[in-house]
Amino acid sequence: MNGTRFARIAASGGAAWAVVAIVGAFAFLASDEFRTVANATNLSRQMVLLGLASLAQFVVVLARGVDLSIGASIRLASIVAAIVMDGSDAMFVVGVLSAVGVSLAVGAVNGLIVAKLKVEAFIATLGTGAVVSGVALYLARTPTGRSSPWWEDVYEQTIGPIPTIVVMAGLIGAIMWILLARTAWGRHLYAVGGDPNVARLSGIHVASTLVSAYVLAGLLAGLAGVVLIGGTGIGNSSSAANLEFQSLAVVVIGGVSLAGGRGRLVGVLGGVVLFSILGNVFTLLRVGVWYQQLVRGGVILVAAALYVEKRAKPELGMDQAPPLSPGVPLPPPTTR
Repeated sequence: MNGTRFARIAASGGAAWAVVAIVGAFAFLASDEFRTVANATNLSRQMVLLGLASLAQFVVVLARGVDLSIGASIRLASIVAAIVMDGSDAMFVVGVLSAVGVSLAVGAVNGLIVAKLKVEAFIATLGTGAVVSGVALYLARTPTGRSSPWWEDVYEQTIGPIPTIVVMAGLIGAIMWILLARTAWGRHLYAVGGDPNVARLSGIHVASTLVSAYVLAGLLAGLAGVVLIGGTGIGNSSSAANLEFQSLAVVVIGGVSLAGGRGRLVGVLGGVVLFSILGNVFTLLRVGVWYQQLVRGGVILVAAALYVEKRAKPELGMDQAPPLSPGVPLPPPTTR
């Protein structure tokens, strides 16, 4: 296989799934526990939180940005939901709306700072993340609140061997695919990430598209916060630690371009599965923390190297389109 073809596979997310197959085969042979249905069920359930966070990061990265406040937003959303629910099933809906409302506000602030004040996304979201983390710590100096018992039951429920929460996450993923691949908004997002100046000349409102990307990321973070308390049962300011960096690593591993405008949902899913399997098999094989970080870091560096190779060879033509003239319809994005 030549370098050009390999780079194309990496960019489409195929490389991530190839590594998933290799790691999965190794884990299947190395651990009896890995082969159990119970472990597969728990593993899929654990993927949901990282999956929602990675979807949020994916949307922002497509718009040529980054969101380092995702982890803090998820923590704050989970704390707000736990405080509002306070162990009451009757307050579940109010708790969910409160959590999503808070994370939407964080996303809107991020979007406005980046799109209107022209602050670099890295700096803007790093700052808002610090503020949100401070608010979360203020509200929950110690673990506080309580999830709805009904929601905890739903979190543990399964449909056959498949957790109900995984089915819900799958529906969210399907909606995201439709938004990105089958709507004008999705085409505009890819265009803005690919080249905001060309997108502007084509009649796209760049600022509004950027703000909407961060708002959607906030919505997904809020839903992730609700999922979080389903598993923990309580609001905790130390939960979801480093999730913003894990989600960014997943996006890179999935073949998404950090320069914006290029990436596929299937690749992000592959990154989520790979990261989750690595953590699971490390735990089952009792691998030391130092070796775990070494392997994870190596995987991220290899993925980043593939991305650099792709960007350095524009003649490959991956996901590239010629400049658009004003009023010319945008081509559909490649997210399949």
